[in-house]
Amino acid sequence: MPHLVVENHSESLLLLIEGQELIGAKQNRVLNTTVLIKPKSKITIPVSCVEAGRWHFLSREMRDAERFVANKLRYKLKRGVYESLKKKMGHRSNQGEVWDTVAHLHEELNIISPTSALSDAYEAYEQEIEEFCKDITYVEGATGLAIALDGRVGSLDLFGTAQTCSRLWPRLVAGLSLEALRKTSSPTKATVEDVLQYWTDVTQWPWEAVTTVGEGQEYRAESQRGDQGSALFYDGKVVYLSAVSRQ
Repeated sequence: MPHLVVENHSESLLLLIEGQELIGAKQNRVLNTTVLIKPKSKITIPVSCVEAGRWHFLSREMRDAERFVANKLRYKLKRGVYESLKKKMGHRSNQGEVWDTVAHLHEELNIISPTSALSDAYEAYEQEIEEFCKDITYVEGATGLAIALDGRVGSLDLFGTAQTCSRLWPRLVAGLSLEALRKTSSPTKATVEDVLQYWTDVTQWPWEAVTTVGEGQEYRAESQRGDQGSALFYDGKVVYLSAVSRQ
């Protein structure tokens, strides 16, 4: 089933972010949407499988891989989930597209994975990713991060607080670094103006409220060119917003 049960034992709200990879159980999974869970409560959350060839338990519990998935996969997840929501079918991804995207990433990076696990790609390039992340450290006070390749903004992530951003920054950079590893170097660079223009465009997308998993209110949007956006608000304030360019 494309779901996991999560129990929040703490006295505080628990935030789980769309695109986070979880390792273990019968298959590695990725979260389909951002979820805010009430204290002392249990909830069922929608996920997708990112390990097509394993159907046996490695563990009864799942652990956080401490990274988000690459933009190419984030885009497929967002698009599939939004299409599912518009059909009143919940936060379901196109699982076939997810597996195909993982397989394509493996092919591009010359990865051989017995179970077609996305995590095998990250493990194979662990040292390169670690070096890459050293060059993109958190900027004090920042509440967001934009990633550009070949002079084009590929994604924009915005958090409700600098504290949340600082905690999740390394996971974002680690996950998105896989995109840079499979690209040849390009002299074309994105500018601050490019990022600001992309943010302006995002604010003008046709955002609409959708069914929300957990607390708050979720919104989704698709630009005219096919870029995908999702956002979660709580008490009228943004918790997390992300936009990914059409891949």
